[in-house]
Amino acid sequence: MTISIYTDGSAHCKTQYGAWAFIVVHPDGRTEPHSHSYEGVTNNKMELMAVLEGLNYILETRMQSQPPFPQYRIISDSEYVVQGINDWRHGWKLKQWKNVKNLPLWLAIDSTIATINTLGIGITVSWVKGHNGDKYNELCDKLAHGEYQKLSDSKTAV
Repeated sequence: MTISIYTDGSAHCKTQYGAWAFIVVHPDGRTEPHSHSYEGVTNNKMELMAVLEGLNYILETRMQSQPPFPQYRIISDSEYVVQGINDWRHGWKLKQWKNVKNLPLWLAIDSTIATINTLGIGITVSWVKGHNGDKYNELCDKLAHGEYQKLSDSKTAV
């Protein structure tokens, strides 16, 4: 049994309003959307936050469940995030994380993945082309955009 977690982050470069979103897709087709908005962020930070929040979701639900535990698949349309997790972070660790942008988020992701691995939870991270018709990627994108638009609207209404 595999649970998919689609992630996306979005930020407007001029306003620096942004949001992350993830959608948990259960094997029975049930979905659970999660999202949150922030000020003073970049798109990459929101992409990283989306994955970090998805990883935290895995830990939280694992602590509340009984075996057999599902496998998890994180899906992101950010090559930066997917390559960072699957390839680059191993080299970054060897170089003691020197010159890594968004370091606090990368350290949190690395630590959370280590905890997940220690607990014996199976996880893969894969890439999907964004804005290419993938149902859950598109929904995640709309969710993230909707979150930061609500923040933007609340600031301009004042």
